[in-house]
Amino acid sequence: MQEFICIDETLDIHSTSLYRISIQISPDGYSFSILDTLQNKHILLKHIPFFLKWKGELNEKIKEIYEKESILKEEFLSTTIIYGTSRATLVPPSFISDEDDHLHYFYYNFQPEKNELIATDAIEECDATVLYAIPKETEAILLHQFPHAKIRHHYGAFLDLSAKHPNLKTREAICFAHIGYNHLELAVFKDNQLQFCNQFYIKSPTDALYFIANTYKVHQLDAGVVDVIYSGIVDKKSDLFVMSKKYFRNVFLTGKNPNYQHSYTFNQIPATYFSTLINQNQCE
Repeated sequence: MQEFICIDETLDIHSTSLYRISIQISPDGYSFSILDTLQNKHILLKHIPFFLKWKGELNEKIKEIYEKESILKEEFLSTTIIYGTSRATLVPPSFISDEDDHLHYFYYNFQPEKNELIATDAIEECDATVLYAIPKETEAILLHQFPHAKIRHHYGAFLDLSAKHPNLKTREAICFAHIGYNHLELAVFKDNQLQFCNQFYIKSPTDALYFIANTYKVHQLDAGVVDVIYSGIVDKKSDLFVMSKKYFRNVFLTGKNPNYQHSYTFNQIPATYFSTLINQNQCE
């Protein structure tokens, strides 16, 4: 995906104390979105792509972008940072009463790496907690740039978006699928409760379709009844969406939240692409 910016003419650099900003950082890019709380309107969305070539380069990218994008230095009403990493796992809150529990459950799934922290992200809507690794230096840089920021994992943003989907009120089960640059996040809700969540490495739409179909099989979901709802890098013309229509009867894309206004400039980008990022401003 190329670099782009969607910016509304109502953006006022002197009114950032009334704005909420959400930032998303992952190995394939840096994005941020701004919500004007006075207008109840999303007024800015920017994406800066990059591909990391060496370990530790992410920290250099974060510093470089912060210096280049002057608006990031302004004071905002709130700041949320979504950190994307595959080193993450989901556990029930009752499993972790102290830091030793965090480490035990996390390193049961992953090998330790030097100079990392194991952070938590509570998802109250789903009665779950994300355990994820973030390099100590990365966290220090982000908190230096944004001292009052809330840092969370992409799982949390994805599950927040899924748990609030209106279809959950009328369906017995739904499968949510978020498509990233080279990964897929899947969540299954039954009777409005989270039953399954996992992430998978993918190289092609066929890979994603395989994992989704297998999830339907394992969790005994009827492909003729149960919705699959996509977010992320997917739209109606994408191969994955077209292929999915052949295997699942009810295939949908995550749309814009009708309770908020969105600048007309956002129309140049499919609503699914940055739905988790934009949703964070709405969850404050």
